[in-house]
Amino acid sequence: MSTSMSSFAVTSHQLDEKLTTVTDEVKDQIITTYLSSRQTEFENGTTAGFDFPADLEWLNYQNRLSFKNELSGKICILDIFTYCCINCMHIIPDLKDLHSNFSIEDGVMIIGVHSAKFDNEKSTANVIQSILRYELDHPVVNDKSGILYNSLDIQCWPTLIILGPQGQLLHVLHGEGKRTILMRLVRLALRYYCELGLISHHSIPLSLERNKIKTMTLSFPGKISVMNDEDGIVISDSGHHRIIIVGKDGITRSCIGSRENFKSGFVDGAFEKARFNNPQGIACSRNGRTIFVADTNNHAIREIDLRLRTVTTIAGTGNQGGDLIGGLDGKLQTLNSPWDLTLGPSPGNDNPELVLYIAMAGSHQIWALALEDCTWLKNRSLRRGSCLAFCGSGKEENRNNHYPHKAGFAQPSGIVATNTTLYVADSESSTIRMIDIKTGRVKGLVGGGLDPKDLFSFGDIDGIGVAAKLQHPIGIAWRTCSKDLIVADSYNHKIKAVNPTKCTSCTVINGNPQRGPNRDNDNALQSVILCEPSGLDLSPDEKLVYIANTNANVISVVKLDTMEAFTLDIIFSKAVSDSVDSNILISDTKPVVELDAICLPSNAYGEVSVNITLPKQSHVTPGAKHKWSYVPEEGNMDGASKISFDRLRGKFEERFELITTYRLGTNTAAGNFTVKFDITVYYCEDLTGTCKIASARLVLPLISTKEETTIPHPIILEFVI
Repeated sequence: MSTSMSSFAVTSHQLDEKLTTVTDEVKDQIITTYLSSRQTEFENGTTAGFDFPADLEWLNYQNRLSFKNELSGKICILDIFTYCCINCMHIIPDLKDLHSNFSIEDGVMIIGVHSAKFDNEKSTANVIQSILRYELDHPVVNDKSGILYNSLDIQCWPTLIILGPQGQLLHVLHGEGKRTILMRLVRLALRYYCELGLISHHSIPLSLERNKIKTMTLSFPGKISVMNDEDGIVISDSGHHRIIIVGKDGITRSCIGSRENFKSGFVDGAFEKARFNNPQGIACSRNGRTIFVADTNNHAIREIDLRLRTVTTIAGTGNQGGDLIGGLDGKLQTLNSPWDLTLGPSPGNDNPELVLYIAMAGSHQIWALALEDCTWLKNRSLRRGSCLAFCGSGKEENRNNHYPHKAGFAQPSGIVATNTTLYVADSESSTIRMIDIKTGRVKGLVGGGLDPKDLFSFGDIDGIGVAAKLQHPIGIAWRTCSKDLIVADSYNHKIKAVNPTKCTSCTVINGNPQRGPNRDNDNALQSVILCEPSGLDLSPDEKLVYIANTNANVISVVKLDTMEAFTLDIIFSKAVSDSVDSNILISDTKPVVELDAICLPSNAYGEVSVNITLPKQSHVTPGAKHKWSYVPEEGNMDGASKISFDRLRGKFEERFELITTYRLGTNTAAGNFTVKFDITVYYCEDLTGTCKIASARLVLPLISTKEETTIPHPIILEFVI
């Protein structure tokens, strides 16, 4: 079919050229005439019809679709994509807009054809994850061997092919930014073939992948940032379109954005009203008061003020832009899929928080937003709020150069700054690059190939320079103690260390579940299973690495000295409200639980233990420190004089654990009195992974008898959740 596809592409291009300078009415006439000629060629046998091969894997649909059966009578739009590609991501809103205007019953069917660039993308399981992440509601076929890609003579991602109701080849569109012509072609094709009586209005029941999974606490967390005191860990919960801040214990301090229904949007304001759309990169100010967010699908930079508890847009308009130069005030400057952020000095000033540097994945550049007046390249003055391109021509390349705007990047997705240098994880070139902040000079460190236009030199090899190979790295962090970089080699499911002086890379954490021990580095332990990790950051003492384990939908933590790993369970308390102080975790009003009375001898003593009974199919949150405290009677010390404890408050980890010891007072007479304990327990549901807090006040009636004892009498506090 490649010969006919080549002529088909030429004919499509000729149509596009005819439409550039004419009115809408004339455009409709030209397209209708074009469709008529395409139909005539099909009926005469000049052009062949299309159908899907029988041996492809279908997703979002139970069986195979074919123009001999289900697709007969449908205008079909084939979206040939690879899920790593930012340009492919950019046309998803176009496809959703098309679907909202033309339903399957109207006679229009969208089918994704996933033809992988990277080896990792060939996995059906990973394609399913991309369907979930991008919220795709149409069938997708996994073209992992490139059968359709080659037979249709595809030249780039994305490519849209419009097919008639009998599989006729109608038109092809290359690249992004084709929404207007796509909508016009489909509308006119639907009208034309309806008049011929070839459109069928039957439904095609789908089997969506999202209906087959359980709800997770996190959804494709993209980036993570640890604040200076480590008690604030900021997470881009990208798939839920929100930012959450948790402590080291995983307890949520703040949820910024949609808390329950996970709705995307572009809204400034208070935490509970603000909305994001697939937020990714995070940068925290050193004073812990401000968080900057790359709001990727809103093409904007947002500022979170932790004191005022507000979100404000400081750059971007909410619409995707094509500007490759910039220079406007941030709020007026259009951006193009900002993916990561870092704070750093300007070329002419040493203040480490003067500039917010932006990995602009959509335009393949590094941009900058001046947070204060500063000195820029060539000793120019840059005013506060200005937003402009810093490095990169906008061409998708792996090109290093002394001149910043002659360099080329390929979907930069991770960025981190030191006092003098920016380091970039350049995803589509599978490289780690460095930028001299004072001059803008761009240099390659590891990965990629020698040809600047070669974006296919990827692999999994530890080594030096271009001999080292990565596969679509996305996350990057600077390690001060060893003056090297920690990199999330995302599609290899590994964490690697990159030495910028020696230009070497070596595997630190082998998280690939299919490869076993790392073949390149015997010291790299498989302590954790990683699934396309996209972000990472180090604890202030650099002993822990926090990993946004994106496709696993969790935050993984690894101790770098022992390689011990654990999952940071995220705990939401219903008592936590985004409108109250973030230090309030448990409400003052606790449910009161009356326990069965216990009889004790007048001189009783012994251990006090707590016994937790969890709901079915749940478990204690690993690593969580449950809390307890003795509550004396307010204004009445009688109870305190009758019983004493060696500890009045503390923490415990197990479901049954000794928490303190007691002894009745020497003057305790026979009679009744009560003791009270506040208990807080952290646990997680097995099925959903949702972590919760249970809190109660346990009231234990004690009956003191006239008898005496010489043996201990234990007290067990039963807490049934």
